[in-house]
Amino acid sequence: MRAGRLAGLPFYTMGRRRRRRRDDKGCSSREIPSDMLQEILVKLPIKDVLQSCRVSRLWRSVVSDPSFRNLHADTYVAPLGDTESLLVSVRSVPGQMDEASVFNVSSGKAMCSFPIPSHYGLANACNGLLCFAYDRDGSRGSAPAIVCNPATGERLTLPKPPAKDKIRMFALGFSAPTKEYKLFCLSYPPHSDLPEASVKVHVYTLGDARGWRRHSFHSPSRPVDLAAPVLIDGMLYVMTIGWQGTQLPTKLLVVDVSTEMCYTCHLPAYNAYDESLVGIYEVGGRLCFLAHASNPNSRVVHCWVMSPSWRDQHFDHNKLTQWDPLYRFKIGPFYPFRPWIAWFEGDKMFCYITSNTLHNFDLTERSMESVADHGQTVLLDQQLKVPATSPKCKWHIYGGYRPTLFSPLTFALPSSNDDDNGHESRHQFELALLHKFKGRKQRRLKI
Repeated sequence: MRAGRLAGLPFYTMGRRRRRRRDDKGCSSREIPSDMLQEILVKLPIKDVLQSCRVSRLWRSVVSDPSFRNLHADTYVAPLGDTESLLVSVRSVPGQMDEASVFNVSSGKAMCSFPIPSHYGLANACNGLLCFAYDRDGSRGSAPAIVCNPATGERLTLPKPPAKDKIRMFALGFSAPTKEYKLFCLSYPPHSDLPEASVKVHVYTLGDARGWRRHSFHSPSRPVDLAAPVLIDGMLYVMTIGWQGTQLPTKLLVVDVSTEMCYTCHLPAYNAYDESLVGIYEVGGRLCFLAHASNPNSRVVHCWVMSPSWRDQHFDHNKLTQWDPLYRFKIGPFYPFRPWIAWFEGDKMFCYITSNTLHNFDLTERSMESVADHGQTVLLDQQLKVPATSPKCKWHIYGGYRPTLFSPLTFALPSSNDDDNGHESRHQFELALLHKFKGRKQRRLKI
């Protein structure tokens, strides 16, 4: 039965629908050729590419192809300020492995969840990948790091570092010119009476069968985990503190991911009540340093950004790194020894949590240029109460995340003792049995 336009409805046909011819892959003959589809999808943002998997089997197969995912990671360039924030939680389960979960704060959706060894935490985020590492000092100093892509849920356990020092720090870096991911393991003594002490730097290029390499340098300060290492333009920035541990941080450790050289640069002059009230972040593609005012009653968090001309200084120890005062955030009452969390939603918003209260500061009308000696004063835009933290769940929010389709499994080594290979060794019988099931012929039962 056919009908024309009735009551504004479009022309339609009722009756038997024609079945579209499909090839062996289940793809319709009317669909776009896979090579043309790949050229289209490679130009789209990652969020749109992942949603395109729901269109058809062909689209899903194109997106799942490792060659396409690597091509997209190499060619697609997101806008500099187009970053997202992640909520990363680690929940302890008695008698079992801990569970790590990643949520996208910007979209409010869950991304992935997977088991993780106890006492592991997020070391840092790097070019779309997350690095988890053992976050306690002690006998498990050689515990391996785990790299995860939260956009795809894939993860890989990396080879164990050779260093046996009890105090160590992991940081994942990426070199754009060489397209290499490198894991840096910094190990150092807890203190030193000398003005400088040796910091061992073990480096592992992901996917390199030759394993770890070792460097060392003498540093006027030691790394400290006051904030997660930040990667900007191929440089890893790490907070440091004096070897005696009695003064506020005055320098940053800078690691050139490409050359693997280490330097130090100065922080801006500031006053803070305690070392726990400072941190480094990324905002608008630039390195940002936050410090609470020395007087808690002033209720101000100062924000500086590193000057774009910093590369011209070549990290000269005798020169002060230029920092530009950017913002002065008016925060409510804060207490020096209470935990706090801060992050930037791209360059559009600054978020700050303390005492179960979220403070939002709108930056959409603000400029990234310094306009005064103390920066632009930003007043509170919104204040919200957040749920109380469960004692079994540790969580943190990290800004500056740029999603990627790149698979960490690309770096899996045939003989590596990663988590997946360990899983296979524990389940050889089950895997062999499943292989037999997969290879058996399907026979119809005669009735």
